[in-house]
Amino acid sequence: TTIQSYIINLDFSDLKMPNLPGQKFLEHMRNEKGPNQEVPVIILSGFRPLLDYHDPIWRNTFILEKPVNLKKMNFYIKCAVTMKKSA
Repeated sequence: TTIQSYIINLDFSDLKMPNLPGQKFLEHMRNEKGPNQEVPVIILSGFRPLLDYHDPIWRNTFILEKPVNLKKMNFYIKCAVTMKKSA
């Protein structure tokens, strides 16, 4: 089973996951051809990571710092749903 085996509308992932770190997961998702290549992603993180925002793996990606601010999370979800609808 690959990331592209199922069609998803939004992905929530943590930046520091035990088996596959969030950045590696995102690289797989963005680089593997299929229906989820451009899906919006919300990455949860206990810290604000230093990212190269010009790197195409970060397109359609939001970083949500822990502890989670519910207003910010709801805003990101609305943005992601809007992005998915316009794709």
